[in-house]
This record gives sequence, structure tokens and C-alpha cells, in this order.
Amino acid sequence: MCGIAGYKIHNLITISPEEINKSMHHRGPDHFGHTEINNYFLSNARLKIQDLNNGDQPFFDADKKYILVYNGELYNKEEIRAKLTGDYQFRSNSDTEVLFYALIENGIEIVKHLNGMFAFSFFDVQKNKIYIARDRFGVKPIYYYKNNEHFAFASEMKTLKKIIPHKNINLNAIKSYLQTNYIHDDTAIYENCYAIKPGQYVELDTDSFILKSKKYWNLEINEKNNFHKKTLDDLLNKAVKKQLISDRPVGVFLSSGIDSATMAYYAKKHMQNVNAYNISFEHKDFDESLIASKLAKDLGINFHKFVFNEKVFVDNLDEYSKFTSSPIADLGMYPLYYLSKYVKDTSTVILSGDGGDEIFGGYPTIKASTLHKEKQHLLKILLSPAKVALPLIKMLNKKSSWDYRFVKFYKGLSFNNNYAHYFWRTVFDDKELSRLGFESNYDNSIYYRDYLQKYDNPNNYFYADFKVWLVCNNFVKVDISTMASSIEARVPFLDNDLVDYMFSLNVHEKWDIQSNKKLLRETMRGRIPDYIVDGKKAAFHPPYFKWFANELYGFLENNLLESKLVQQIGLKQKEIHKILKDHKDEKHNNTYKIFNLLLLEFWLRNN
Repeated sequence: MCGIAGYKIHNLITISPEEINKSMHHRGPDHFGHTEINNYFLSNARLKIQDLNNGDQPFFDADKKYILVYNGELYNKEEIRAKLTGDYQFRSNSDTEVLFYALIENGIEIVKHLNGMFAFSFFDVQKNKIYIARDRFGVKPIYYYKNNEHFAFASEMKTLKKIIPHKNINLNAIKSYLQTNYIHDDTAIYENCYAIKPGQYVELDTDSFILKSKKYWNLEINEKNNFHKKTLDDLLNKAVKKQLISDRPVGVFLSSGIDSATMAYYAKKHMQNVNAYNISFEHKDFDESLIASKLAKDLGINFHKFVFNEKVFVDNLDEYSKFTSSPIADLGMYPLYYLSKYVKDTSTVILSGDGGDEIFGGYPTIKASTLHKEKQHLLKILLSPAKVALPLIKMLNKKSSWDYRFVKFYKGLSFNNNYAHYFWRTVFDDKELSRLGFESNYDNSIYYRDYLQKYDNPNNYFYADFKVWLVCNNFVKVDISTMASSIEARVPFLDNDLVDYMFSLNVHEKWDIQSNKKLLRETMRGRIPDYIVDGKKAAFHPPYFKWFANELYGFLENNLLESKLVQQIGLKQKEIHKILKDHKDEKHNNTYKIFNLLLLEFWLRNN
């Protein structure tokens, strides 16, 4: 699927269906459909994955008593269909039709039993109710706008912007972006717009125009089970098998890490011909293509490699920024977008390893927070000499250079544990933003800190990362990057049963400070090569550190000094230049800061 949108037409300057279609960020859906009823306009841009000849939307019955627009995939559609009691005359084999009848028969509460990624709107015309729901983990995005007269929703902010009457940039969202590289789902880039949260639906009464929201699912950590390797193997196998269901070709994003290798291994068990895709960089410290190519050969799958260099970066940046509905500056997102353009030639569905870090414990911030919790004051004393000597150490040209991590970790030791876990995810802190010229009292850390209070450590770190980082950064990154080229990315690690199992295990059984993802590594040993099982964390991160100090320095000066960042947001040109020059002179590793500012600048130009 590609995207959905809808709005109340009364008292609203309407746009044509063609404009709605153009506003959706994919390059070419297979079908665009729309309908109007009771002053509401509903539309769907469909990327056909299952039942290519039927299942187009909006989907409605003969009398238009019920209307559905749906974006996503339902992996347990046969199970849901088998439980239907009505004598329905199915006209397709699509999951859209299964969901349609399940909603008619069971009401919106059926959403509790769905296993998949989705955002949908269901209009019960007889009851004058519109329901808009998002999947339990938040894989698929959905936003809405409402005031006293207008209501609109869309699966991306770019489409919603086309519909809504007022388009004022939300400065709280700008602060969220500047601090974390993404916008938290409690806010949105435009005022009076909101993200429907994971595991939530909203209900609009079209008579009273009252909007209510309900949480139908929430992640709970319940340490009741013991780990069994066979159980995890079975769950991984079933999750991948379910998500291979497609009438279009399926492939795998393949880095040199264990998450994508796991996807490739199980995909190969169920498909004879598997295509794997890797992005290559012309720098040995960043390029994973040699290891990924060897892995593909060892697994017996087809390997495709595409090169991402500084010329590609410059030539495609303007186009890329037009597809980013909201500002986001994940280092791996741009290469993923570029790679997806070429994937389309041979695969329409792609398996991604997102979610592996969150359920198995792959982030270094979990280790950092645990050390902070147990040894905060001792570490501050022991690391002080190294902090003094740090300016004398030339920066190491690695993916996340040693000096950057050290400085960030050391600064975090000055905060309490919950704030430190948030701080290690930040790009600009409050003092740095003030020097940059951005003043705001908005406390962007509150979301992380609230989630961190629910459980004891280290469960609280798993919980907060799952609820915030995964949803607001990783899912947005993958959805925008892939859907821009009409590629459907699926995330088998986020299968309902697999997530439930991983959060039912004792946290000290699945994670300790000596080893990340130890249960996944234990399960995959003997299935995939040891050089992957024992390898380091991997991602599609280009050598921005090197480019920003050398090849792209002139490009950065030309685009960031006389910029909308200065003219529209009010950032200080002098401070931006200092950030650039300190990076070039190797005084500070400002890779994340520069990338953050550059992506915001191009977003402001194109949105």
C-alpha cells in the first residue's frame, strides 16, 4: 500500500483528487481512488502487493453504508477471515476486504487482534462515525488535523499540508528536531496537527464533530518466560515466512550486521530466489559491501550493490528533501532513499531488520545508561584525565568516532540517569541551541523521561527506546525512504508474537553489559557465518565526517550561511560557521550537528 487521506469538505478550500495524488510522496502508485460522501472526501493511493487485479480502494459495499481506506499489510488475514461468521461474497483475495468485513462484523475493537502494519480509516455512515487507527507498534504513520470546522487526516504530513487551511510551523517540533534529529509523535511540524500514536485509534462523531481517542494496545514487560533457542528460532522463522506473502517480488536490505543477515537467512528458507541490496561507500571504514557480498554468497542469495558518494549526495539532496514530509536527519536515511530507487527494478517488497536493536538490546546507550546508573561518580573521576587530554587526540575517522562518543558520554555523567539516557540521543543540547540563537522553553526530554519511569533498569531503557526512538526515528526513516519509490518495507522483528515473547523474558537473560543481542547471536550461530554472529553493529552510514571536513565543505558554506535557517528560524550565521569550521579544523566532531542543520535547511526550502 502507499497512502490514505481524507477530509471534511464543508467550509474548506478543497483541492482536486489529482492534487491529493501528487502530494503523496511515492513516485507511482498502481491505482489512485477516491470517493465523497456526506461532505467527507476519502482517497487512497494503492501500491498493489496482494491480489493485483482486485482490492482497489476506497473499499465500500453496494449501498455505501461502510467505507474503508487502508494502508498496510495484514499478516494474519487468513486467521481473521476464518473467524468471520457472515456469508460474505468476497470479490478479491486482498487483506483490505478481510479487514472491511471484520470491521463491519466486530466493530473497531477488531483492531486488537490484527497482526500487521497499518493505518486505516473506516467510515460507518449509518452511525455517523469515522474511525482512524494505527498499528500497535507504529510501523505505519497517520496524522490528523482538527479545529471547530475542519477535520483532515493523511498518512503523511505532506498530504495533510495540502488539505489544512493553516500551515504555521510548530516551533516545538523544530526544537524536537534540532535536539534529536526527529520530531516526537506528541507534536508535529505544523500547528494543530497530531500523530495518532501506536496502538491507538480516534473516533470522530460526524454529527457532533467530537473527536475521542482510545488506546487499544500498549507494550507491557512481563518477565514470565524462560528463554529457549528453539522457541526463538520458530518465532523468527514464522515471522519472516508470514511477511514474505506477496504477489510482487520480495528482497532484503543487507548490511554486514546480524539483523539483516537474520532476515536473509530465513527468507532463503522459504524462497528460492532472494535478492539482497547493499549500499557501498568509497571509504574502507564505512563500506560494508565486501562483507555483505561474502554473506550473500555464503547464503546463496543474489547480491546487488549501489555506490553512494559525495557527488550522489549533492546531486540528489534537493530531490530527496522534497520527499521528507517532516524534517528528519537519521544518518542512514538518505542512502536508504537512494538505494530504494534501484530496488524498485527487481523488488517491490523489501525486508528490513528494524526493531532488532529494540527487542534484543543492540544500542550502546543501554550500556552507557547501565554504567551511569551503577558507577556515575567513579566514572566521572576516572575519566577526567582523558577529558583534559581529548583536544590533543586527532579524531578517528570511524562511523561514530571515539572522541564524539567519549565527549557525549562524559557530559551525560553530569545528569541524573533518566535524563542522561535521553541526552545521549541528542544532537544540540539546550545551551548549544541558545548559542545558536534558538530559544525555547519546550521540554523535549519529557517523553523519554516519562517512559523511563515505568520500569527498573535496564528494562526502562528497552521500553523507552521502543516507544520513542523506534517509532519517531526508525519507522519514519524507513517509511519515507522506501515509499518514495513505491517500495513496501516490512519489519519481521516487529511480529506480534515475537515482540510479546522477547518482552516476556528476564531482561538479564536476554541482555548484559558484556554482550549486545546475545540471544539473537546464540540462536543464529551455526545458521549464519560466525564473522556475522561475532561482528559489530552495522548500518548504512556514509563517511559524512570526512566529506563535511573536506570535499563538501564549500557546499556546506554555500548552503548554510545565507540560509532559511538564518532568515526564517533565526539561527545565528556566526555560530553556524563556527560549527562548520571547528569540524574542518578537527576541534570538534560536528558531523551530527552539520547534517541536522543541512537537512532542515533543505526541508525548509522544499516544503
